[in-house]
Amino acid sequence: MGEPLDTVAYLSRSANRVAILRTVDAEPRDRRDLEAEVGVSRSTLSRVLRELETERGWIRRTADGYTTTTAGALVVEQFVPLLETIEALHTVGDALAYLPVDTMSLPVRHFHDATFVRPAEFDPTAPFEYGVDELRASQTLLSVGRTVPQPYVRAISEAVPDDLSVELVVGGAYLDTVAESELATLWDDIVVETAIYRYDGYVPYNLLVLDDVVHLWLCSDQGERAGLLETANSAVREWAIDTVEEYRREAHPLTPGLDAAAADGSGNPD
Repeated sequence: MGEPLDTVAYLSRSANRVAILRTVDAEPRDRRDLEAEVGVSRSTLSRVLRELETERGWIRRTADGYTTTTAGALVVEQFVPLLETIEALHTVGDALAYLPVDTMSLPVRHFHDATFVRPAEFDPTAPFEYGVDELRASQTLLSVGRTVPQPYVRAISEAVPDDLSVELVVGGAYLDTVAESELATLWDDIVVETAIYRYDGYVPYNLLVLDDVVHLWLCSDQGERAGLLETANSAVREWAIDTVEEYRREAHPLTPGLDAAAADGSGNPD
């Protein structure tokens, strides 16, 4: 098998090798299935299968098709998370400093297939425009956030009468700020129609779940925003829903006027 680093290099130099190994690790595949799913030529497929089977010992042929050996399954188990982590770092780029990794019970690798919407030089509001458009096209909104940007407040206010299902957990410091602002009336309308909760502790996120898609705003504690991270990754969505629920349990429901109702330890009114 050669030196360990040579073995890692062998796998990492070819997207086809990785794709074929991952595919047969998921479940047995015959040649025809692999050719269609991986999208490689017949000659390339034959060469890679031969290498993985006879030279590396990572796959084997069975009556159901090719599958991984014990060694191959271990390679996939260890290599794929590293690959996905690198992919996620490439996606986020220099905005990684804004990703609250220290407070997330979720490996960064799950953002490997995310899209990062950045402010453009001639369109600095592009992430807001994109996020609000996606909100307007959604049927459900779950969210926890330090703040709620004004375009979102207006979009939620407009969408609620059209049966947008909303549950928001919002930072108390932000709510104190907007209680005397021009947004207070909009918030009163939203509170009447939806479930809004006040959380008085530190909120490290501006996190939204729009139907099956997660939006995570990357921003500093001072409110500087680097852009909007979007993903439909199931692990991220599960984490996002659990995170909203975790903060909701410690929050207090709001009434019109942005007043927090008395609550027991579960965040529910007595």
